[in-house]
Amino acid sequence: MKLATRAAVPADAGQMCDLINRLIGLGGGTAHRRAFDARRMRRHYLRPDTLICCTIADEAGAVLGFQALVWPSVGPGFDLFDPGWAIIASFTRAGHQGRGIGRAMFAATLKRARAAGVRTIDASISGRNTAGLAYYHAMGFVDFATRDGSDSMGEPLRQIRKRYDLTGAHAGLVLPRPSRKPLSDDGLPVALAAPVSQVLNRR
Repeated sequence: MKLATRAAVPADAGQMCDLINRLIGLGGGTAHRRAFDARRMRRHYLRPDTLICCTIADEAGAVLGFQALVWPSVGPGFDLFDPGWAIIASFTRAGHQGRGIGRAMFAATLKRARAAGVRTIDASISGRNTAGLAYYHAMGFVDFATRDGSDSMGEPLRQIRKRYDLTGAHAGLVLPRPSRKPLSDDGLPVALAAPVSQVLNRR
């Protein structure tokens, strides 16, 4: 069957939960440590207030991947992001990597990003997520910072920050400052956890 991309809808929440919870169970494929239910998925990826787009990779009705792009929130800690920055998160169903799913989703996301006026896309990846790091590298993202800390379970976590510049001009952009603060379940500094929870991780 032919793979297609489309905008995510609330009815996709169940399959999206199945997909990400499988990755959480396998370990290493996401910084998330706590299983999603449909309510959390809708608030976290499908319908956050700062959503630019959430793209689904669909094959005959089966959700094989999803990718969300959001604006940073407004509040303490979010001065780390220069105006025009957006944050991306990507997930591909286990066992379906290498089929071009991520590339297809990113092509759709880029169109929406350009239409929304995004200048730079930030991808913050757990250092344990080798597949995620390789994916964003293949899409053209470049490393620009690292952050050592711990995840929500207290385990050491090095976060690799990658950026994709839609303008092709890095000069003059404010880069997020390195930090050694513990990281939240979303892979962001604990100082950002409260505002991020309001936007990306409403429980």
